[in-house]
Amino acid sequence: MREYLELFHEPEQEKLRKEHEAFIREHSRLLTALVQLNGAFLAAMQHRSPRETSTLDMDTKLVETFKKAALYCYKKFSAYQPLNVY
Repeated sequence: MREYLELFHEPEQEKLRKEHEAFIREHSRLLTALVQLNGAFLAAMQHRSPRETSTLDMDTKLVETFKKAALYCYKKFSAYQPLNVY
């Protein structure tokens, strides 16, 4: 999985980050293809089992880290807080 995710890493996009600020990168060719693939998957699922509504479950989790660039979280340890949507 790590090797797959590494395909999406673009060092030139990392240079655009500003310290202590959120960063949303531009879509690369691979990321655009992944979005299109996800759309095709959802269309196939809708064709197979049509639904009028869907429920998205959003959740975050504190992930402790020892990286110097990480900030302290509200629980007073250095962490990242990824957002997951299911």
